[in-house]
Amino acid sequence: MRRRLPPSYRNMHPVETAAGSQPPAQGTSAWEAPRQRLRNFLIVALVGAMPISIVLGDNRSATNMAASDALMPLGILFLGGLLVRGRPRLPMITLCLLSLSCTVASIFYNLDTYFRNGQPVRIAIEVGKVAFLWLLFYLFINLVQTRSDLRLLVKVWVLGSVAEALCGIGASLAYQLYGIATPFSEMFRAQGTLGDSNLFAAHLTAGVLLTLLYRRLSSPVRTWTIFAILAQLGGIYFSASRGGLLSFGIGLVVLWLFVATRRQKLASTAVGLGVVILILWMINQNGRFTTNVIAERLKTSTLSLDDPEAQQRVGLWRAALQGFSNSPLLGVGSGNFAYLRAAGSQPGGKAHNTYLEILCENGLLGFLVYMTFVVAVLSGLYRGGRSHLDSERRAANRILFTAFVLVGLNGVTISIENYRGLWILLALLVAYQRLYLTRTLGSLAKASVVAVEQPAC
Repeated sequence: MRRRLPPSYRNMHPVETAAGSQPPAQGTSAWEAPRQRLRNFLIVALVGAMPISIVLGDNRSATNMAASDALMPLGILFLGGLLVRGRPRLPMITLCLLSLSCTVASIFYNLDTYFRNGQPVRIAIEVGKVAFLWLLFYLFINLVQTRSDLRLLVKVWVLGSVAEALCGIGASLAYQLYGIATPFSEMFRAQGTLGDSNLFAAHLTAGVLLTLLYRRLSSPVRTWTIFAILAQLGGIYFSASRGGLLSFGIGLVVLWLFVATRRQKLASTAVGLGVVILILWMINQNGRFTTNVIAERLKTSTLSLDDPEAQQRVGLWRAALQGFSNSPLLGVGSGNFAYLRAAGSQPGGKAHNTYLEILCENGLLGFLVYMTFVVAVLSGLYRGGRSHLDSERRAANRILFTAFVLVGLNGVTISIENYRGLWILLALLVAYQRLYLTRTLGSLAKASVVAVEQPAC
């Protein structure tokens, strides 16, 4: 059915051929449909399987593996096909090569440490981890060719985060109310399928923001997204992740200030006050809620450095700073933080701070390469947004920016550099800039009213 649509819709949903993708060359049209199906399959399978993860190895040599990793050989073949045809998109390839070079240089500078700790095999593992993450980034850059691909990626992330939230909430309630133990109910807290409640909360936080983005990219607005947001919010609360709740609260304030309309601000303020009153009431009730470990954990939220858990984190951070001070330029070597010890801390595990861990293991050079990469992606979003004056585009830009910043804030209290969702989100930001913020699309958005097909997604 063809119908005329208002300008605000046209700005976010122009005809798909204006999405920045090149028309198929003559003689290749027969291959376009299979390639599109392959791209759709990889987007759905990789994003959908990403939250299903497992940690292999002991505390010192732990390696995070996701179910989506099993599909990467097919993704590498897809990228190989693009390389053979000479059509791959490889933005910021210089930073990728610099990142790999810094990792290799750091490892060879600390080569004796790996052999002294009996972990020479970790040399190949650490280089492979960095290469794998960059491959994941470039795979999604090339999988998202059109706006339909981008909407599909966002939709699968949203639906996957809802399933994960329901998994965690259900397991947590089943354990609290009926004593049914599952792999997702450790410590009475919703662990979801990511296995760690803090990472679980970070993933759902990004899911809430991407749900808001999907509501703006799709028309008509999907009513099921309201249920999705409620499920994600429930999962964030049941995670009892204090850092996750804090970063999510900051994100809500940013959205309230810069994205919400006046009507939305009034409604969200009323809902927020009601939620705060309910949580405070639950925490102070005698009876069932006093034995709720979630409420008990949230009551321990503190900024005091005298708190035992705060002391543990401070010890880990001191160990990371000590390692950085011992080798500031190239670090102590990827994966070697687990062998450091500082006053009040035990060796092993992660630094529980992404930025200090990168500084410690990869040194100042590696840290600057990663930060340059992040700044390049975010500055592209900022520059592209400045050239578009319509409110829908500006709101979508701010939602995406907020989503990435919130994941980054979670990195202050947990280690997220190997979190697959972070690299997919970075690829999403780059693809969004190409498909929605290019100059060509900006000029098309100013054209006269045209009839377009109602999108299927």
